[in-house]
Amino acid sequence: MDQAFVERTEQFLKDTFSNSPYLQAHPTDGAYRIQHSYRVANLAKYIAQQEGLDVTDAVIAGLLHDIAYCEEMPTQEAQRNHGRRSAAIARTFLEQQGLDPDRINTICYAIAIHVDDKADFTWEHTAFSNLVGDADNIDRFDAYRIYETLEYQNFSSLTLPEKQDMVNTSLERLEQLKGLPFGSPPPPLCGCSGWNITFPSTSGCKISSATAPRFSNCPQAWKNSLLFPACDGIINRLLTNEGACPYA
Repeated sequence: MDQAFVERTEQFLKDTFSNSPYLQAHPTDGAYRIQHSYRVANLAKYIAQQEGLDVTDAVIAGLLHDIAYCEEMPTQEAQRNHGRRSAAIARTFLEQQGLDPDRINTICYAIAIHVDDKADFTWEHTAFSNLVGDADNIDRFDAYRIYETLEYQNFSSLTLPEKQDMVNTSLERLEQLKGLPFGSPPPPLCGCSGWNITFPSTSGCKISSATAPRFSNCPQAWKNSLLFPACDGIINRLLTNEGACPYA
């Protein structure tokens, strides 16, 4: 892995967030976003190592995948577009680093499509293209992220009807995610960090102790499920101290 390049990227991310007027006015959002970027970068590194993909580029893409949050996103449309906007910001930085255009497109494409599988430029869709979205989804649905979300929503301070509304909204969203088509036929085993999730039937799953993490072959509906609390161990190990470069 190109450690020097990773450290330059990390500094670019920190400087961009530190110099953002929006994040200066919303320091809690900035702290969350930098920590989330670290976690996604570490997860992307892990997936790349398991799948034989470029580890340096995976870490770079993970670090920069949400860099557009240096800007205010007042509408849902702006939020949906943040992958493409992040790719545009990343592209300028990567060009300044003198990277080969194909390599830049590969990294930026993975960043651009990580929200809604859409890019504003044409590029080959490969296993690497899915890596950022997979890492982002793992972090989104891990037990730590669930806790963070509840804390951010001030869940403990809500009234009972408000809590019921929030839970019902989440359940409705999960029902929608259940209908997502599989990206590939379900493999016999999916897992991460010592846990396998098997699919013996369409109506259930079982978790067993084993080690065979193969993320790129996992069906998309599984990636977007709430089964990720079972993978809690890997996330906890990937959490790093802010300020330290965590990719050695």
